[in-house]
Amino acid sequence: MRLATSPDKALVVAIFQQAFKENPHMRFLMGSHNLERKIAIMTSFVFDVAYLRQGVYLSEDRLGVLITFDYVRLPLKPLEKLLQIIMALRCFSWLRLRIIARNESLILATRRGEPNDLYVWFYGVSDAALGRYTARELLEGLFDLARQQNAGIIAETSIERNKVIYKRYGFECYEQIQCEGFPVFCMRKPSQAQD
Repeated sequence: MRLATSPDKALVVAIFQQAFKENPHMRFLMGSHNLERKIAIMTSFVFDVAYLRQGVYLSEDRLGVLITFDYVRLPLKPLEKLLQIIMALRCFSWLRLRIIARNESLILATRRGEPNDLYVWFYGVSDAALGRYTARELLEGLFDLARQQNAGIIAETSIERNKVIYKRYGFECYEQIQCEGFPVFCMRKPSQAQD
């Protein structure tokens, strides 16, 4: 995998549009009306935030994306928070904004990361990458980053099969949250030094 560049933004957004179209968390946040457009707005915001943190990675075949960076860099800066609010108003179901805020607060309160951990914010592959090596390449790249930094890895997923895959790669599910509308599985893989 390699770090994405600014011109890769459109490709990253397109990959996430495919990867997230059936994601229950995304469907809950955005509804099904104009879903691809809303995913594009949200992932454009995510790209901008993560790009500044040097945390956007593309697979070698350019069919998969991993967004990860140091856990301590996760909190948004004031301008990023403002842009997040604007993004939420453009993308998320206004009728669910209160529930969404409550769900996100619950996830934040449950998240347990160490300062040295890597946080996986977003991860997905395009339809063309399904059944190929792309997803595994990104995971192996993530594990290499973690080894180089002697870091643990934390992630959340709302998809049961993703939880199973994470567990296969040495993650533990330290908490399962039943948010309103979908479950969230909180995953952590300890650093190599702790294994």
